[in-house]
Amino acid sequence: MKRKILWLMSAFLFATILSTLLMPMRAPGQGGGLAFFNTTTYPNLQPVAGDIMIFAHAGIARTCTINQLGNSSEARVTSDVTNATGTMANLSDLTLTLGASTKYVGRLVLFANNSTPAEGLQFDFNGGTATVTSIEFGFIATPPGSGLALGTLTSTAIGTPLTATTATTADAVYVIEIGIAVNAAGTFIPRVAEVSHNSGTATVRKQSYLWLQQSSN
Repeated sequence: MKRKILWLMSAFLFATILSTLLMPMRAPGQGGGLAFFNTTTYPNLQPVAGDIMIFAHAGIARTCTINQLGNSSEARVTSDVTNATGTMANLSDLTLTLGASTKYVGRLVLFANNSTPAEGLQFDFNGGTATVTSIEFGFIATPPGSGLALGTLTSTAIGTPLTATTATTADAVYVIEIGIAVNAAGTFIPRVAEVSHNSGTATVRKQSYLWLQQSSN
């Protein structure tokens, strides 16, 4: 019985290796074939569904199949960020690099407050070098919080901010959905500021994060 199981396992492994070797060789991102990748040759690798990829590093090969189209990228805030002005400041820890002529969907989650709630909070994505053909982003809901009020709910311009006209002194969770069609490659960075400034300080807390997933269309 053990010999039969070992024979079946060996046959399955042989068939898998043979079918992989018989696949057509092709360039990365075309799907349905065998491709070899390394970060020097393909620094902006963007695999697609059906890719079987063999990664080589220091003489060690790793093989994986891409079952879901596109790449995901994420970053989080590693220490609290403050801004005591109405001028936008980059959330630099959330910097992501986008490829030219690519599309993404994603989410920005910010744990944020203002020491003077009436001075509010505003958020946009105009801190990086990437340019967009089109973009839309917006709050998915009003965060729970006593007295918290949203102003601008959605935006279709990378530098036109969403606003919370009244913030809270305690942390509130601002969840912003994003859809982007990229024109020129570059960095993509969220920004934050107060809506107006007199005496308050806007704070975005550590553990806030940005997540983007490449889309097929």
